[in-house]
Amino acid sequence: MRRLAILACVVIPPATAVAHHEEFMPPAPFAMFTTSIGGVAPAPAVHGYQTSSRIAATDDGAVVIDADSGDLLRVDASGALLAEVAIGKDAGLLAYDDAAHRAYVADRRGDRIGGVDVGDRLAIATTWRTPAEPYALALSPDRTTLYATMIADRLLVAYDPTTGRELWRARTDPEPRGLAIAGDGQRAAITSLTTTSLGEIDLTGEHALVRHALP
Repeated sequence: MRRLAILACVVIPPATAVAHHEEFMPPAPFAMFTTSIGGVAPAPAVHGYQTSSRIAATDDGAVVIDADSGDLLRVDASGALLAEVAIGKDAGLLAYDDAAHRAYVADRRGDRIGGVDVGDRLAIATTWRTPAEPYALALSPDRTTLYATMIADRLLVAYDPTTGRELWRARTDPEPRGLAIAGDGQRAAITSLTTTSLGEIDLTGEHALVRHALP
């Protein structure tokens, strides 16, 4: 009995001849179609504590504020947990003073700011009351002023971080979130969930709000 071997050949057209659906096409190269709102000159580098964040680098790792649990965590360079302390569920952002080894954290639901000493363990050293819903925190370049956005009360508030004493407050757009302080300490940039502009507040004069349209 004879057996026949049948060879099947499949001819694959060159890649250029194969049709691609647009959803599988790689994205186009990134390009800006308008000039950035800061102009064409690059911004100077600033300290990390001048910008609100959920994580900040320490000498041997990082401190992290977890919104879900409301805990402030200290981890080593590998990410292993070294210490933790409760701040409050749905916690806001932090600013870390690397000279004083103190993290300032917004307790969003509790309407307060806490100053936590960062060492082998985490210890709450000070707390003070705030207007409704503190969220983003940032320090001035010289670390003598702590700025905080208040979501519900639509405010930017300046504090003395050593005493918690309020220095002044200014109105923002509704739902203020992110906060960054300029390198010279004279202006604050604030993002909002409800506008298509970037808010800028003068920190040295009348604390007026200026809006910059985003591209």
